[in-house]
Amino acid sequence: VPTPPRRPTATISRVFAVHYLAISERHSWLLACYRRGVLMQGFPPAPDARVTLANWQTPPYNRWAFSHLREIVPTQRIARGNGPVLPLPADPQPVGDVETVRSDRTRTRVEAVLDDTFTDGVVVVQDGRLVYERYLGQTSADTTHLLMSISKSVVSCVAGNLVARGVLAPEQLVTEHIPEMLSSGYRGATVRHLLDMRSGIRFSEEYTDPNAEVRVLEQAARWSPLVTPNLPDSMYPYLAVLVAAREHGGAFEYRSCETDVLGWVCER
Repeated sequence: VPTPPRRPTATISRVFAVHYLAISERHSWLLACYRRGVLMQGFPPAPDARVTLANWQTPPYNRWAFSHLREIVPTQRIARGNGPVLPLPADPQPVGDVETVRSDRTRTRVEAVLDDTFTDGVVVVQDGRLVYERYLGQTSADTTHLLMSISKSVVSCVAGNLVARGVLAPEQLVTEHIPEMLSSGYRGATVRHLLDMRSGIRFSEEYTDPNAEVRVLEQAARWSPLVTPNLPDSMYPYLAVLVAAREHGGAFEYRSCETDVLGWVCER
């Protein structure tokens, strides 16, 4: 393992579908370790090459973590069911060779962008045909990978199925299903407000702010080390103490807590 530089200078921002790095000298060293296969190698791994609950969401550790999440936090495998599998016949096209323009106006190819942005995997389907498929880093065609906010679409589909079955109605109050929310900021909010992310709840999704509600929620769910005092010991009790910032039904605001509460409704 190369010797790390003495004075790290830059900071790293968290990202989602692609893992774009703002790299300091130290992070360049860590990235070199990753590319040499040093992260999480040996027993025990070197401290600076160890993926932990505290660093798994930040580069370069997230590149390993997103394809090994079951080794970091508790997860639940969900079966796909017994229904038929939709075939996707392969029809490879040179999508990676397509020219594109970067934000700095320089021209490049799609494949170069995927490499530079640390994309783990990409699949392009057109007219029922698989025209492009590529996996990088720790990810392969049969690797499980962190779903991130695709979960929002999954939960919404579950809610839609429950509505179609007549066991859930968008106009119903959240508290009809979750009476624990009666003293929270969600009092008076409807299922439709959750689906549209238009409740009046106060919830910051600013990931660079360690005190933002989204970061505190991660602590309650034990996705990150517990540092906030007097925090509820799991996600649902934390959602039940969120407060309102405005009336329900206002402007759309992207907030992960809306999907978490919607999932709770669906469970009930």
